[in-house]
Amino acid sequence: MGSLNRFAVGVALMTLATFPCLLGCSGSNPSTYPLSGSVTLDGEPLEGAAIMLKPVDGGSNGYGVTDAAGRFEITTYRQGDGALPGDHQVIVSLKKTVQPADMEPNEEEEEGLDDGTELAVSNQVEVTSLVPERYADFETSGLTVQVGPENGPLHLELTNQE
Repeated sequence: MGSLNRFAVGVALMTLATFPCLLGCSGSNPSTYPLSGSVTLDGEPLEGAAIMLKPVDGGSNGYGVTDAAGRFEITTYRQGDGALPGDHQVIVSLKKTVQPADMEPNEEEEEGLDDGTELAVSNQVEVTSLVPERYADFETSGLTVQVGPENGPLHLELTNQE
């Protein structure tokens, strides 16, 4: 995994770890049930993927990020507490961010600024999805899970096929 990918995964992990606490640390939270599982793409473990569970009946979303073996643990309010009970829609997203070494500056950048300095092209990046885009949208993912007291491990098998 390149340094930009590690940076992007680090930012995603920090965001996912902090966001639920900001939503739920101020008072008592609804009950959650532990939920863990794994994600594969065409049979291969998917590392660094973001998982989000959205309760169909409303409430706080659950989040997780896969490790090198494709495993994840869902967090809603506190690290690893699980998800709210009930039916959930699920999305999986994994983006790759790279800065192309051969990216050419556009005409505006070639002209430079009024003061004679030139703009750097270092802020130009290319973002691509490493999983089919349909899995990153609640309307098209087709992934659902029912959460309750007897949860077994969840396995999400993604495919590149339509």
